[in-house]
Amino acid sequence: MKHKTLLLLCCSLTLANLGYGQRHQASHEYHMIYDELATDKKAGNLPYTNMAAKGSDEEINKLMLKAHQLFGVSDYAGSLKASLQAEKIANLTGLPEWKTNISIFIAATFRVLGLHEQAFHYMESAENACDFIKDPEKKQFAKINLLQEQALFKVGNKAYRQAIPLIDSARIISMSLDKEKSNARLVLARNEQILGTCFLENNDPRRAIMHFRHGLTFLKPENTVILPFIYRGLAEVYLRQGMLDSCGHYIKLLEPYVAKTERIHLKEQLYQTSINYYKAIDNLTVANDYYELKLSVLNKQNILGQEVSSHLIKELNMELINARKYKLLFWWIVSICGISLVSLFIYQYRYKRIQKPRYIPVVKKEVPKPDEVPLQLVREIASANDTEFNIALETESRLVKELADLEQEYFFLDKDISLNKLAIRLSTNQKYVSFIIKKYRNMDFNHYLQYKKVQYLIDRIAEDSSLLEYKLAYLAEMAGFSSHSKFTIAFKSVMGKTPSQYIDTLKSRQQA
Repeated sequence: MKHKTLLLLCCSLTLANLGYGQRHQASHEYHMIYDELATDKKAGNLPYTNMAAKGSDEEINKLMLKAHQLFGVSDYAGSLKASLQAEKIANLTGLPEWKTNISIFIAATFRVLGLHEQAFHYMESAENACDFIKDPEKKQFAKINLLQEQALFKVGNKAYRQAIPLIDSARIISMSLDKEKSNARLVLARNEQILGTCFLENNDPRRAIMHFRHGLTFLKPENTVILPFIYRGLAEVYLRQGMLDSCGHYIKLLEPYVAKTERIHLKEQLYQTSINYYKAIDNLTVANDYYELKLSVLNKQNILGQEVSSHLIKELNMELINARKYKLLFWWIVSICGISLVSLFIYQYRYKRIQKPRYIPVVKKEVPKPDEVPLQLVREIASANDTEFNIALETESRLVKELADLEQEYFFLDKDISLNKLAIRLSTNQKYVSFIIKKYRNMDFNHYLQYKKVQYLIDRIAEDSSLLEYKLAYLAEMAGFSSHSKFTIAFKSVMGKTPSQYIDTLKSRQQA
């Protein structure tokens, strides 16, 4: 038995050492990330790097301040390095607010560089992390920022019509913001700027001007982040309408920003607008100067994109090397444990054979007769397959509340929403979700989705009668339907008439 105890002790020590190694590696990685930034000579010249980081929040805040400042001077490689370091700390410490905001920032950086696949990946990460934010105010801002980034991603891919419903959702969530706070005003101005850009590219100058001017009401002259984008948008609108004097006014307003800004993606847009304007007034010399500046900016952007791509490939190779190391270590530990267990089994088998007696007395066991089996056991077996569906009251209350919260966030506008995805977002199973919807909404899941989508569209039309002039395909997409035919069938099943009949009825009432 001493040998057996010794062998078990060896296995325990081996597994304990593996667990300690993993914890030590996590701790080492955490502090290695922070120390690398603290000793960075370039970072040492930045004003915020002297902050004393006492906890995870402050360490992440320090890294993200650095990332934002580097982004502002178009050092995208350095900005990504800092933000990816912050992401590692957030993942190690499990901070959903930071994970969401960092993922949105990284997605924006990749979007500016034209790396759309990576940008989309981080937007998905941000969406998943956002569901775990508990603070309502932080979750509200994170949701707005995510919707804005998703809309900008659509704009970057020239999918302007798809971007409009996303910004509309952001505007609805933004209604409850305190307009006296500067961060709230920036959010509201950003909504209007993106929406104005969408209408500009959709050849709707009237709405574009309306949203751009509305965005200006939230901004002060020192708000240099969004203001040049709005000025550029207004200049483009007036230029396309042939109103060169108004366009020239905003071009003059843009010139200080062109001279001061280091943001490549902003410079490229401002240069292009200036080229178009000076061509329109036949000043080809100045137009050519701006054209040369634009070429240099595009060349710099390509170089930065290549640097970031090289950095990502290098990081991926390092991760693969580390993964191979840990895989070898894992199989080495498994092999040692397997050999130890086999040795223990062989030892036990031989020990029992040595201790086995020559003659084994046969003991006869009495088997109870059928009529001696307890009646209670028979009843339990008989009713095992006849249990009713049951759900705890606490779980039911939680699911009802969280479903109502998701309805306020218009989850049903997602074209890919399904019973399984909704169950995952509610942290439960499909059976419970179906039960809650049937009990509290008095309909099955599919009819419930159709009803919410149609009701959302009806409410939007009631708020904005200009939607009556839109095409049915656009209204279907706004309500979250994947096709025009499905939209028509669902609308008729809910309202008793087709969408075109409903819109004609409303138009006739307005004319009366």
